[in-house]
Amino acid sequence: MKNIELPILHLNGSGRVSLSEDYSAAYASVSSALDALQRTTPNARDYYVSHDPQAFNKALAQHKDRCKALFLVAADLLALCEHTLQ
Repeated sequence: MKNIELPILHLNGSGRVSLSEDYSAAYASVSSALDALQRTTPNARDYYVSHDPQAFNKALAQHKDRCKALFLVAADLLALCEHTLQ
């Protein structure tokens, strides 16, 4: 996981509770989106009639890239959640 810039929690900044709630809500939403996205995993039967014999492999690779991107966002948000709970 890459290093993310964590907010410095102090009296003049955003409140710890507010940040925690907002990061938690964002994490829950991205996690829900990731669950929904994973249910759309390509099925080879949807691609076998394509003129491109690699159509399924390409679709699967693109799907994995989308899942990875959301997973990385979720990981960042989880780190921010944990930071605001310390």
